[in-house]
Amino acid sequence: MEELDEALRKVADAEPNRMQVAGFIKLLRDRCEIGTAPECDPAALRAEVFRLATQQRRALGIREPFHRSAVIDACAARHHCTPEQLESMLFADLPGAQLLSSMQPITPIDLLHRYNLALAQGILLRSTQVTIHLVPTTATRIRQLIRAMRFRRLMFQITGSAQSGYEIVLDGPMSLFESTQRYGIQLALFLPALVAEEGWSLKARLRWGKERKEAVLSISDQDGFVSPYRKDSTELEEISTLVESFSRLDCPWSVRRSSRIFHLQNQSLFVPDLVFEKDNKLRVYLEAFGTWNRDAVFDRVQILQQELGERFILAVSKKLRVSPEIACDDFPLRILVYGSAISAHSVWRLLEDIVKDV
Repeated sequence: MEELDEALRKVADAEPNRMQVAGFIKLLRDRCEIGTAPECDPAALRAEVFRLATQQRRALGIREPFHRSAVIDACAARHHCTPEQLESMLFADLPGAQLLSSMQPITPIDLLHRYNLALAQGILLRSTQVTIHLVPTTATRIRQLIRAMRFRRLMFQITGSAQSGYEIVLDGPMSLFESTQRYGIQLALFLPALVAEEGWSLKARLRWGKERKEAVLSISDQDGFVSPYRKDSTELEEISTLVESFSRLDCPWSVRRSSRIFHLQNQSLFVPDLVFEKDNKLRVYLEAFGTWNRDAVFDRVQILQQELGERFILAVSKKLRVSPEIACDDFPLRILVYGSAISAHSVWRLLEDIVKDV
């Protein structure tokens, strides 16, 4: 890879707009698969060579010289290769020595589309708030966007209806006290999901430059953005794992992904992840809450205190340090705090607890 990197540096240096060329190179590098030779384990090979060298040094007399070539020759014979091949494999895992094994092809126009989208994604890393407006649309479409935002664990509020259109307000990374870079990357990765839709506009408030001056980014579906987004790849791992593990339980409850949208009194929306059903009459909805801000959990509990006529479970990551006691026993809502995964047995116990007085 050293030869390739050097050639790319020469290409960038020869162009007047060096930063733009560097952006294209970054996108192309991201499409490359780079690694060591498949038959080679450089770390194990180095350990073997160093071990043999140590043994030979200890066996030498005080005036006897150490011959590095003898160690290389002996190891090469063990691995049925030439000393030159062994030398090339010793440090094959270092960045400069790695091999370009393959690259996903891309046309020039597609590369230009990716570049334009990446520019907008980079700007979102400096945002404090992002507001999205959607023209009147179907419930299926809005569920897809909500699913994509949840997949990226974004903090958002959504209001509106299928008849009047929707407004989505997302917290930007520059509004957080910690994990701003991680959250910003997730926000940037959400943008292709939005761009894949029609009838949208986005306005982002920014803190720009070293002085963090206020600025605004305004883009829409009329700006020619093209998305590589696939709609079949946006579900939280916690949800897919829970569906799989719960379906294996021998219990009277069934589980499926929820398609229902709850319209709340303040015109905001609540879209659960899953719905559990028993005897075709008992129903409990679950939302997985893996966000960056624990205050959002308290806001959700307050919202669900409205009379929605249903029962709910909020599954909350223990990283948010939320107590299950924030949900009152006399209210049809339970908090389930989970670690790396949502326990199917814990959900079953909560389901029975919620409906025990029905």
